[in-house]
Amino acid sequence: MQVEPQMEKHRRTIFAVLLIAIMLLPMGSMSGKGGDADIGSNIPSRAAPQYKGIKYAIITTEQLARSFEPLKEWRSQTGLRSEIFTIDGPGSVIEGIEGRDPAERLFNFISSLYEDSEGSLEYVLLGGDSDIIPVRYLHANASRWGYDDDYLSDVYYSSPSTPWDLDGDGIYGEREDIEAFGVENLSFPLKVGRFPVDTIEESSRMVTRLIDYESSPEEGNWTERGVISSSLMDRPNIPDDPETPEDEGFNAYKDNAYKAFANYTLRYIPRSLDIIQAHDYERYEGGFYNLSVDHLDDSTLPTLISNGCSFFTFAGQSFYDVDAGNSPPLAYSLAHYRVDSGTVPGASGYGLALTYEDVWNLSNGNRLPVVYISSCDSANFSDPGDRSLEGLVYAPDGGAICFIGSTGVSWRGEGEDYSLGNWYLISRFWDRMMLTNRPGDSLYWLKQDYVRTKWGEFATKEVFLIELYTYNFMGDPALRAWIGEPAVVRIQNTSSEHYAGGDTFDLRVTNRFGSPVANAEVTFYLNTTGEVFSSVTGPDGRAAVSTSFSSGGTGKITVTGRNIIPEVMEVTISDQPMDLYVDGDSLGLAPLPLTEGAEARLSVNVSNIGGRDAVSVRVVVVPEQLTTDPLDWPEPVSEIVMDLAAAETRTLEFLLQPFRSWAYLSVGIVPPEGEINIENNVGTLKIDVNARPRFLSTGILEMQEDQEGGGTFDLSEMVYDPDNDPVTLVYGIGTGAPDWCRIEGHILFVNPPVNWSGTFDVPLRVSDLLSQDTRTVTIFVSPVNDPPSLSGLESNYELMVDRPFTLVMRTVDAEGEAVRVSVASDLEGLEISGNTLRFLPYPDDVGVHNVSLHVSDPSGGNMTYNITFTILPNSGNLYFQEPSVHLPDAKVGREFRYTIRIGGDLSKNATFSDDSPLFEIDETTGEIHFTPSSSDTGEHWVTITVRAGNETVSRTFLLKIVEPTERDMTILWILGIVAALLLAGILLILLWRGPQVEQYGLEE
Repeated sequence: MQVEPQMEKHRRTIFAVLLIAIMLLPMGSMSGKGGDADIGSNIPSRAAPQYKGIKYAIITTEQLARSFEPLKEWRSQTGLRSEIFTIDGPGSVIEGIEGRDPAERLFNFISSLYEDSEGSLEYVLLGGDSDIIPVRYLHANASRWGYDDDYLSDVYYSSPSTPWDLDGDGIYGEREDIEAFGVENLSFPLKVGRFPVDTIEESSRMVTRLIDYESSPEEGNWTERGVISSSLMDRPNIPDDPETPEDEGFNAYKDNAYKAFANYTLRYIPRSLDIIQAHDYERYEGGFYNLSVDHLDDSTLPTLISNGCSFFTFAGQSFYDVDAGNSPPLAYSLAHYRVDSGTVPGASGYGLALTYEDVWNLSNGNRLPVVYISSCDSANFSDPGDRSLEGLVYAPDGGAICFIGSTGVSWRGEGEDYSLGNWYLISRFWDRMMLTNRPGDSLYWLKQDYVRTKWGEFATKEVFLIELYTYNFMGDPALRAWIGEPAVVRIQNTSSEHYAGGDTFDLRVTNRFGSPVANAEVTFYLNTTGEVFSSVTGPDGRAAVSTSFSSGGTGKITVTGRNIIPEVMEVTISDQPMDLYVDGDSLGLAPLPLTEGAEARLSVNVSNIGGRDAVSVRVVVVPEQLTTDPLDWPEPVSEIVMDLAAAETRTLEFLLQPFRSWAYLSVGIVPPEGEINIENNVGTLKIDVNARPRFLSTGILEMQEDQEGGGTFDLSEMVYDPDNDPVTLVYGIGTGAPDWCRIEGHILFVNPPVNWSGTFDVPLRVSDLLSQDTRTVTIFVSPVNDPPSLSGLESNYELMVDRPFTLVMRTVDAEGEAVRVSVASDLEGLEISGNTLRFLPYPDDVGVHNVSLHVSDPSGGNMTYNITFTILPNSGNLYFQEPSVHLPDAKVGREFRYTIRIGGDLSKNATFSDDSPLFEIDETTGEIHFTPSSSDTGEHWVTITVRAGNETVSRTFLLKIVEPTERDMTILWILGIVAALLLAGILLILLWRGPQVEQYGLEE
């Protein structure tokens, strides 16, 4: 229930909204009612890359911007890199941004800034009242339940990824939009606050006292004091009739805001704080109210706030009839119950607990509380006359450091045993606030938690949207408030010199007793560059702030934290020395995979990120991990010496031949004189080098001459592959190997020519498809004595009786040794002369005879051949009758005559011929007649051919011509003498007549 009748209230609300819409229509509704249906999905960004890492954005006008410069510096100094953006003038950040009205264009800019910051943006401060910085009304559509439809809400800017007008109808924040988008996506990553100021005087006042509040809180126990107050929601002594539909009386469970604190909030307030409570009625049951139990009157709250406190919170009634004409005015004032007559005419027993005029006269100086008010309309900062309680944050002599309140009619959401609306939210806010001392963070954490945990509990989602939209934050959303006694800390600087570029600042934070302070936030800020670097102290109070300032100057170290009075120390930052840097991420190797023995290229980017040139920089490559101490580095496998100017980056390339043992490759820069930071002088790459397969030492491979099947050698037994690759090794033969060598798989086959022996080389290679090894192996073919052989033998020969048989034996010995041939048989007269087998069969030899020919050489090689002689009886028409193939020997100088004898029926008419140059055989008689000379000595094979009719027979005879011996001559002489004597005797006989006798008579 509200003090003013509901219907009248809504009529005025609707009229006011329509009036504002009509007034704003020509320039585009700042509330977003109407406009094109296209919401625009492609948002051009006006943020720039330099805003990566920004955490705090101040959005204001060109006129007010300079008043926010000190706040920008302070926020950066305390750890939040800050920037100021203006929405008008030449640098307007919304000029050219897509959007149907200024509010949508600003939303789109904030969204792009959040994206360009890569999510680092946390806080947005809107520096201006509703007529300066665009506002948005979010649509809850709750008028059917007695609430507003549209709520003035900066929550719009806090969720940059939310399509608030998903259906494009110009109405933002509808339940249909939210549910279609997915309520779980309402994450509110940005904390949004507003300075509702109109003049530079007001904004400067807010900035100055904010910085003073945080940096040097006023002395006194005000930081340990809190004020809690509540008012009655209905007349307490008129109980409600449960049977009556209209609420005309008091309900114990929802009509006394005291319940919001007694039942919920007080459990979260530390007992160490001094809590001052001012309530209308500290009971739940109605019927017992009187002035003696009422501790809240017209002056209570102004007095308590002016006395100073760390927080002030109120739950209860408020006035919102801005046109009632009351004096003092009722607009947006907090109300308290004052019996039936009240203190305000026509207010049904309610009085003014806190008005905007009270706010303007507060005198608490800089003892400023965090204010959370749970009532209707008290924070409606769109009022043209600024008659809401927004003045709390910029009143001249006091007020509040921040103010959280409702911009419209809020939802109580109370039942007998549950709380889902205002009073649930106020208790959860103070729960979070007491843990963090950060009201802006607490409010937006509360909104996230409210969506996550309570959306599903509401049958009516519209009232949920009321509570989500209506509570807004006025003040700095990054505020760190004082709740409890502020702590004094000290900084102990443990670093000596500090340089621009990469450097680390070490310090220790202690309390006034010298004990370490944990979780203190340490910020190193250089205002000339706007660079911010932060860290947090550990349990020992120590922090190491890693910095990389772009230039030198005077920086500030600021220590802050929950209930820590900021401690500031100025530090001189010297210009950046040379600082050489190996970009480990740029290390690259090619070709891959790395292979032992194969050339590889290692590339790396090295830079001088310092402020001074480096001369004769030595960059080395080492196949192992390196420490930062160059004295520990082993000898490099490669190096480059060069000059490197300040801010210069160069890409270096090293040629390497990796070894199997390499597991790392490190590139190190040997620090030249004057380099301070050497932590980044080393870059390391973990590598894996494919080991080439290797031939083992094999010695000389051996095989035998004419080895059966040739020689086979298993090459896999001669190769070692350290990687044991799961691939089949590939073997090959290089050039220069004999063509009788081949490889199949991993087997080397060697087939030298027959009877070949000796030593030869075979160049081999083995590959795992990535690398290979080569080796020339020597193969020795040991000689083997081959047995001699006879060529041209037949297994059976036919012989004829009385016909001489000759067989010329052609002997073969691979080694060229002399061959001896012997014969064994049952045939008599079978003999070998030279290389000829001779035999003349006789009639007794007719039949089949086995003949064994045995050949042997001096080395022991031998071979036996078994042949068969089939001897047939002589039955031809023409044949030789010579008993042997041997003709009588002819003697040099002696006449030789011999007649070849033939037989058979045709022998009488036969003719003879020969092939000898020694003589011409008589063709009719077959007589050989010639006288050999000395040049004819030796054995002569002579073929005699005999022809008769159609018959022809040939035989080859051996004729030996020899010199006559002495014996032959002696015999000749003796024979000659004997012949002479015989001749002489004959002559004497013939000449001697003897005694003369009578003719034909006998001697007496």
